[in-house]
Amino acid sequence: MPVLEDEEIDNDVGDDRRARSYREEQQKKAQLQQQRQEEELRRQEELQMRQAQDRQRKQQAAKDLQRRVAIKALEGNEAGAVEELAKHPGTAAKVAGKKIVRQALLALLEWALPFLLIVLGIILVVVIVIVVAVYECNSTSWHGRLAQVSSTVVGFFGGPDFCAYFKDFKGVGTFIDQAQIPSPGGPGGGRCVPVTSGPATVANLSQTCFGANAQQASSIANVESGGNPLAHGDQCADGSYASWGLFQINISANSIAGLDCPSAFDKPANSASLIDPVANIYDCHVVNPALYSACVSAARDPATNIQAACQISSNGTNWRPWGANSICNF
Repeated sequence: MPVLEDEEIDNDVGDDRRARSYREEQQKKAQLQQQRQEEELRRQEELQMRQAQDRQRKQQAAKDLQRRVAIKALEGNEAGAVEELAKHPGTAAKVAGKKIVRQALLALLEWALPFLLIVLGIILVVVIVIVVAVYECNSTSWHGRLAQVSSTVVGFFGGPDFCAYFKDFKGVGTFIDQAQIPSPGGPGGGRCVPVTSGPATVANLSQTCFGANAQQASSIANVESGGNPLAHGDQCADGSYASWGLFQINISANSIAGLDCPSAFDKPANSASLIDPVANIYDCHVVNPALYSACVSAARDPATNIQAACQISSNGTNWRPWGANSICNF
């Protein structure tokens, strides 16, 4: 037994020595790898530093060459300037190349700038003409009508009928002539589909002055009022409302049922009197309550409202005065 114990102790000692030797070997390998990495990093840094110094020397040499050549040229010593360039062919070529490129760019800019300004001016004039044409050719104001008549006369004599190109810009009248009908959406919720029930259905409107245009008329009524004859919108500053009924007829700007409804207000609810675009409130006030009440009653009557809408839309052929048409685009 004692002999066995001594053997076990020897084995343990041997294992410890081997483990210690293995750890030392691994430490040496790690240290060697770290040293190699540090040396490689130092070599890269030195290489980058040498490259940067080399670039700086070349740049400085080019500058010095330029200065010497410029001095000799100013002194009138052309032969000396050529000689300086001949001494440094590589640097001279670079200097000359950069100078040529700069001169070419400046010459190109000097040549092209006037033409560029002319082209930009033409584009600006064309854009202004198009904007004015779209505005006037879709306006129901006196100057808009004058522009449209002038365009027709010019076209008759063989010139360009410019309004013919812009008359189909749907919805432009919404922003120009808001004196007739309220802004898009109204109480109807903004869906441009025909009404499914009530007096503004396609079936009912087809029996009125709208005729074949009943589907468009029903869709406009749905956007404006949701088909509700009692709907109202375009609030005046005094709390009254200017637009009423199926088609939201603006009684502050339109007569209805033979009533001079605009006389019931101090001014119409339109773009000129809009004071709160978010709440859709206008700087208008009722000045004749009795007439206002009569006009509201007439506008809330479906048949009367439909008749007024027919007159304003030319029996459903012109929906530009309605804000809803910016959604429907008829």
